[in-house]
Amino acid sequence: MDYIILKINLDRISDLAQLKIEADNEGYNFVRRTIADFESGKNNFTGKGEILYGAYAGDLCLGICGLNIDPYTNNSEIGRLRHLYISEQFRNNGIATMLVNKVINRAKNYFAILRLKSTPEANRFYEKLGFEENINEHESHRMVLER
Repeated sequence: MDYIILKINLDRISDLAQLKIEADNEGYNFVRRTIADFESGKNNFTGKGEILYGAYAGDLCLGICGLNIDPYTNNSEIGRLRHLYISEQFRNNGIATMLVNKVINRAKNYFAILRLKSTPEANRFYEKLGFEENINEHESHRMVLER
């Protein structure tokens, strides 16, 4: 199956409805929060370098991953990888890797450091992609970006 990565904008935010249901059922509220924040304007991924990507097969959104200026710092040179979620039936097909690599490549144009907060289950995934463990209150991993 071929996947394409598209920018999620207000016209596409409704594409995340099924992902929201799945994430809620798994106990993850961040997809719901992503949609609500996007629609309210609280976080619509429009700051310097920011973007929300969706992975698609045809019209079906299979996963998302975002890039923000890190809200936990006062440094606009630090980006944050956020809200990676892949539909359960499409996991282990390389979609998460595609999305994260897309975010990393974009982040290199805007940020010196890319941070994230991972779950223990996902730590190895991020480390395989080049993130280094750096545990503190607001991050579990970081990547120094080369421009």
